[in-house]
Amino acid sequence: MIVSTSCYRAAFDFEFTVDSALADGDEVAVRWSWVGRHIGDFGGIPPTNENVSFTGITNFHFRDGKIVEGWWNWDNLAMLRQVGAITP
Repeated sequence: MIVSTSCYRAAFDFEFTVDSALADGDEVAVRWSWVGRHIGDFGGIPPTNENVSFTGITNFHFRDGKIVEGWWNWDNLAMLRQVGAITP
């Protein structure tokens, strides 16, 4: 399943919490938490109204004070299990 970032915004009422951030030169690593409610279609998964939560890490590369690259890693499997798309 390939899902764009805008699909998350349409399918979930959610918020991020930054749990920690570490900087080294022009790179910043951010550990974050995500909580929301599944309110719309998500890659063919109809809304379940389930509460979901998962965690992730994002590494940003800055140049001239602006983000020029970002690498995102999150526990999408946890979210899919919480909306019932995958069973353990």
